[in-house]
Parts: sequence; C-alpha cells; structure tokens
Amino acid sequence: MLGNESLIAAVIAFGGEVTATPTTADTLMAKSPDQPEVAGIGVHLREKAGKGFVVRVLPNTPASEEGSLQAGDEIVAIAEGEATPVGLAGKDLGDMSSLIRGRVGTEIRLTVISVNGETERVIRLVRGSIEELLVLGQDPLPVGAEAPPLVEFRNLESDATLSLASLDGTMVVLKFWSTGCRPCLRGIDDAYGSPSDVPEEHAVAARVLLVSIDDKIETARKTVESRGWTGGEFVWGGYEASKQFRLPGLPCTIVIDAEGRIEACVLGAAYDAQSEPENAGDSER
Repeated sequence: MLGNESLIAAVIAFGGEVTATPTTADTLMAKSPDQPEVAGIGVHLREKAGKGFVVRVLPNTPASEEGSLQAGDEIVAIAEGEATPVGLAGKDLGDMSSLIRGRVGTEIRLTVISVNGETERVIRLVRGSIEELLVLGQDPLPVGAEAPPLVEFRNLESDATLSLASLDGTMVVLKFWSTGCRPCLRGIDDAYGSPSDVPEEHAVAARVLLVSIDDKIETARKTVESRGWTGGEFVWGGYEASKQFRLPGLPCTIVIDAEGRIEACVLGAAYDAQSEPENAGDSER
C-alpha cells in the first residue's frame, strides 16, 4: 500500500488532495424522472461561496452550440421557459442541478455574468439528450476494486497503443485532464512546462500516464504542443476512459497497485472561478 507521502508525490503535479472518496463533481445535466435520456445543456458547474460557476462546456452539446458560455462565467439565475427566474445565490449544487432537470427539447433560460465582469445577459438553450457525454460526476471506483484492464490509451507522440493489461505487475498512476479543464492546464503547466520543471516521478516507482479525456485525440495533441509540455508520458483515453474509470471530476488522479487494483483516487485542487481567464488553445467548447 502507498503511504501518504508517496501518494502526495504521485499527484503533486496537479496540486491535488489525497482522498479515498472524493466529492462528486457536479454537472448541469440530470435524468428526467419519467424518461431515460440525460436532459441537459452540457455544462459542468461548481459552487463557490454560494454562487454557481461554469467549470467546463462540453463539446457537441446545446451550450457549446450556442457558443457564448465559457469557463469562469457565473450563472446567477435559471428559469424554465418563460417562468420567473430562480436565483442561485446561497444554493448548493444539488439545488442548482435540480433547476436544470427537464425534458429533452424544453427551453431553459440562464442569467449569466461573464468571467470578464460584463453586465448580466440572458442565454436561451434547449435541453438535449447527451447521455454519452455524462462522463464526470460519478461515484468513483472504490479502493480495492479491480481497475478496468482492457481500457486502451494512445500515446500522443508515437500513436502507440497501451493497455493496463500490458502493465500487469507495475504500479500505475493515471492523471486525467482535458483541454477544457483550466485547473488541469495550470497544474500541468507548473509541472511539465519546461524540462527543468519536470517532477521526479521515479520517487513513487510507478508508471505515470497523463491521460487526456478530450473528445478528439487531435485536440489533446494540439494542447500539448501549443503549451510546450515536455518530459511526461502524455496519452489519450477519450470518453471511454472517463466512463470506465467513473471519474468524479477533473483534474483527477487514480493510483493502481501492482496487482491491478485501485489504491487511491485523488480529486485535484478546486477551480478558482475568480482567477483571470486562461487561453486554453483549442478548447472543447
């Protein structure tokens, strides 16, 4: 078993907090009680100081197609169609998410303050069926559970395929990230932004993979190249890796022991919605 010092060394590149049961990342997506589809708009939301902030806009969703929502925007109120808006001030994430629930094809209005501090604006969206994109905010695989052995990753540099089954007998640290996750980008910038910054991963005697869950491998490659990340083993897992590992949020690190079982799950540092917006290159919006 890894001790706390080794775990911290394993995740220091993301500035995460060690926890066996990380809190669930919340999304503006939910199942309607009387239909199986996931009816939502495709935005991950986080509460901070009683306010709701956009963390990430998922690709190929109503929010990304509308085009104006971006990471860091504050959603101050939500309304069903032409109904009176309900303010989000002081509400928890459960309450915020419940305001999003509804049928596919129904309209929702968001009152938004942009990350750059512009005046309030109203965005109209139609809920869509986005089941395949509900990949975060899940209950993570429990400690001691067998890691999915058949999940395959593609190396972003060589395009070679790698599976967990091929690493049997080796401790593996998976650091999950995406182009649309600003805390992920900041953490990797700090750890892999230049050759002199590369962390000493050998301190944990593990194979460390930095796994992109971008919807397209080209997006991940462009991000790695444009940000000048070096020294790490960057791979792409996409939606399938997110689903198989039941990621609770991003950034997220999963430690797998030499016997192929989950040793720990680490949810990264909280998103600071008040920080300056960062150009993420070819983002997933």
